[in-house]
Amino acid sequence: MEKEEGHMTPNMERGARIIIHEWVKVRAWDKVLIVTSKEYLAEAKAMEKEASGKARSVNTLLVENKGRHVGIFFDDNEAVFDPYTAIIAATEYSLVTTKAAKRAIQRHKKFLSLPLATNDGRSFLEYDFLTMDTKKSRLMAKAFIKYLKYSEKVRVTTPAGTDMMFYKVGRDPGFFLTEF
Repeated sequence: MEKEEGHMTPNMERGARIIIHEWVKVRAWDKVLIVTSKEYLAEAKAMEKEASGKARSVNTLLVENKGRHVGIFFDDNEAVFDPYTAIIAATEYSLVTTKAAKRAIQRHKKFLSLPLATNDGRSFLEYDFLTMDTKKSRLMAKAFIKYLKYSEKVRVTTPAGTDMMFYKVGRDPGFFLTEF
């Protein structure tokens, strides 16, 4: 089912609940910032609604949909995340490589890079993989993380037809910001 622009569905609300409570683990003292664009306003509103029932404050920062200048803004304004304890970068592309994100992470703030672009037009928040059991996923990840850690080249194939190869240089794998 393709998402309607600006329309919040029950599955989007479910996804927002999972992001806020299980992934970011928003607490009563948190000051949350959701960075998004007009294209993903429905998702941002769903997360904002969910976080506002738990967090001390919730703000949304709208950025342009696409383009390098979005990343440049977060490089030029390193301190933009300083007032917040939890940042959700719910944008078209990941902001994790920007100076502002690196600064937030170095200061031990919760930072979730949540690129919302999908290939089928559905809202990212509607996908069933969000309901995965993160404890079970962590246990399963431990089984193969050591192989990934010591590999330079990784090939991923699935029965559904995925056939992807990538090279890993200078990075160690982890699970939700956790090292094994």
